[in-house]
Amino acid sequence: MRIPDAVRATTDACDALPPVFFGPRRPVRGWGRATGSLSTVTQPAGDSAWRDQLASAGPRGLIARGGGCSYGDAAQNAGGIVALTGAVAPAGRFRVEDGTVVADAGVTLGALVRALAPQGWTLPVLPGTARVTVGGAIAADVHGKNHMQYGTFGSQVQEVSVLTPGLGPMTMGPRTNPDAFWATVGGLGLTGVIRQAMIDNMSRILTAENTQTWHDPTPENGQVTL
Repeated sequence: MRIPDAVRATTDACDALPPVFFGPRRPVRGWGRATGSLSTVTQPAGDSAWRDQLASAGPRGLIARGGGCSYGDAAQNAGGIVALTGAVAPAGRFRVEDGTVVADAGVTLGALVRALAPQGWTLPVLPGTARVTVGGAIAADVHGKNHMQYGTFGSQVQEVSVLTPGLGPMTMGPRTNPDAFWATVGGLGLTGVIRQAMIDNMSRILTAENTQTWHDPTPENGQVTL
């Protein structure tokens, strides 16, 4: 099943930069607006564009940027390249049968939940803003209000595809290249560009399609919908 087109929208990102900001030496700041730096802002579209961008990053290198929702100076690169991940961000596919979703890194969590909810699913961990991207949630290893029970976002990730500067595309997870995986989870993008992720442990939610009605024999209770 394909994620609806709504998932392609990334304009709800914390700092959705208008085209005027693209180009050399543009200001980039965190969500807290406390610190900033001048960088070349780009928006590669597709795997080949990302490979070319990474190969030609120059001496100051490249850092990927998702929704720009960090309060501090994450995803900044003074004098270098800041590459936005939301150029082409379809969520790919999701399998409701086993509670697993595969999503591109530039998709915001809000867009993903909007696509999943009508099917009766939601993400197991959600931070305080839906404007965080999937890649950013992994890179910052965000947590939600259910942290004590479910842990961080990274602990829900089964597999991630990363474009690394030295080894090219890599697939990693808790069982595949685990050292690289756990360096990427919470690594703030320093291991490479997160391109796609498989998120597990999705939670069921009530919808009109997955509710059922039963009759309580107690007269005062009557009909109950679950």
